[in-house]
Amino acid sequence: MKMKKYLSIAILIMLMATPLVFTSCGGDDLVEDIENQEPNAEMWIEPYHIKGASVEEVKSYMASRMSHLTMTEQVSAGSVQLIYSDKKTGAGIVYSFSLDRALYSVVDTEPIAKMDTILRLLHQNYELVSEQSGVYLFSTADKSIAISILPVNKSYIYVNYDFVSQ
Repeated sequence: MKMKKYLSIAILIMLMATPLVFTSCGGDDLVEDIENQEPNAEMWIEPYHIKGASVEEVKSYMASRMSHLTMTEQVSAGSVQLIYSDKKTGAGIVYSFSLDRALYSVVDTEPIAKMDTILRLLHQNYELVSEQSGVYLFSTADKSIAISILPVNKSYIYVNYDFVSQ
């Protein structure tokens, strides 16, 4: 029963995030940062993922840990989104914040070449809940965060961090 709940939540979040990531991470107006080298396929830095974190906390983390990514901020009447992207590799992270500027969703798009590295790290730090047809679902020990990995196409995967209300 709990697994169905996590899987349903993960699928819903992926469906909501898909159009956003496709329209936000591939823009031609992004400036490539040639001073910083991109991480290789053997390295993956987990995105910041603390429920309720502020925009400033995310910006600080990203500036210190992932300065090779270019940031774009989108503000609308209902929310704030920080979009970090790497024009060279197509990788990107979308952070979504509520009206009160509290983090509620993280979607990381990575090249499929990093899949083994990402899985290895997630297996070390989280509990595997399920794996079906290349879709993985992990959870924190207290079940407060569900982390799903979903192939987008033959080139990219999503790593979604969903905060679970208990």
